[in-house]
Amino acid sequence: QIESKVGIKADDLEVVWEKIRKIQGFINEAKREFTVRNLRLVVIVAKAYKGRGLSFPDLIQEGNIGLMKAVDKFEYKRGFKFSTYATCWIRHSVIRALADKVNIIRIPAHVTELRNRIKMTFRELAQIFCRKPTSEEIAEEIGVSIKKVEKVFKLIQDPISLQTPVGEDDELGDFVEDKKSSSPYSSMEEKEISVYIQKVLGTLSSKEEMVIRIRFGIGLNSSHTLEETGRQFSVTRERIRQIEVKALKKLNHASRRRILKNLIH
Repeated sequence: QIESKVGIKADDLEVVWEKIRKIQGFINEAKREFTVRNLRLVVIVAKAYKGRGLSFPDLIQEGNIGLMKAVDKFEYKRGFKFSTYATCWIRHSVIRALADKVNIIRIPAHVTELRNRIKMTFRELAQIFCRKPTSEEIAEEIGVSIKKVEKVFKLIQDPISLQTPVGEDDELGDFVEDKKSSSPYSSMEEKEISVYIQKVLGTLSSKEEMVIRIRFGIGLNSSHTLEETGRQFSVTRERIRQIEVKALKKLNHASRRRILKNLIH
């Protein structure tokens, strides 16, 4: 019956299937080895996102998922560097995981209110002084302690601090100072922008988001041309242009604009 349907003898078919299984096994082993040899890329990206709400092992795990996707989709004949392609997928996977983590964190109402007051005061004083205001100036303006202002800045900079127990005086718990970190004022703005960008891009399909990130260099060292982006997806530059246009139309929708307005107001 099999012979009549496929036009090949059963014995020959078994030989063919055996060859296919061997080839598939070889491909799987090659992918595994290729993944292992490029784990350093995961470590590099994961280090850049430490202290954002996920433990380092979790960042590595999420990065590995992105790396495996890159290995599956990469085509060496296109002439594009694997490291660039993989880094984009790794970062995409890590950022998605961090965004999910941020979404499930529940900030106490009184902390949210204080955070919003500090952010508003920060902007107002910056316009008045034509520079970044100090913690002392912000604290004096809104009538709270300098320590409380600095703790909120730390909270904005490092979401994982939410897991620290709240003290008896209803303040946030102690935080470990990271002397290597950037200014809490600049980190506040960068963190806010990063969250909003992720929210907006998260409304796109996975492919649309990747195209926009690669084309405009979002989360990457540089932007890429239509042709370069097309190579990574194994499609023509015209197809990338179509995906880009469709994605930008989605981003121009009123619901996305409302999210982006929060960056201004």
